[in-house]
Amino acid sequence: MHYAFGALMGAVYGAAAEVAPPVKSLAGLPYGAALFVGADEIVLPVLGLSKKPTEYPLSKHLSGLGQHLVYGATV
Repeated sequence: MHYAFGALMGAVYGAAAEVAPPVKSLAGLPYGAALFVGADEIVLPVLGLSKKPTEYPLSKHLSGLGQHLVYGATV
């Protein structure tokens, strides 16, 4: 499921970058950060697919953010 979501979000980014070139500014880092906050910090806990963000140590949040920044830069 994670790979499918990642592929879908990559396609969304690609389509947005074609329609609105400023989306590509900062090498996709804002997109990766937005996915981290939107998906990992908000949607997954609301859906009950992960614990509340306050139940994870800061190191887990920073690791997740870093991974999403790499994803954003890659797409």
